[in-house]
Amino acid sequence: MVQPGELIREGKSKRIYATDDPDTAIEYFKDDAMAYHGLKRGRIWGKGEINNAISQTFFRMLSEHDIPNHYIEPIDSRQSLGAWPSAWASRRAGLCSRRWSSTSFATSSPSIRSST
Repeated sequence: MVQPGELIREGKSKRIYATDDPDTAIEYFKDDAMAYHGLKRGRIWGKGEINNAISQTFFRMLSEHDIPNHYIEPIDSRQSLGAWPSAWASRRAGLCSRRWSSTSFATSSPSIRSST
């Protein structure tokens, strides 16, 4: 079994840990939750496990349609193994999907429903 090494990066929803292989990393999904730009914080028990299951399903679907991605395999209910070439260590990328939009995106995109 792959063991987590040094913490590479930590975000709002997960931690990325190095492994013995420099081209792979462990994604650990957290239970932490926050709202109002971090003013309200808490923990939702099981959130990390649910997010890991959703992530695994999403990346398996991409693979089934021959769309390359970083996912390799699940480790347990809260962790997954993914490709993490050392060249990626300096890059940041994220994706967040919400039902409502706000700020300048909503005003510049008339077809998008605004929460304001």
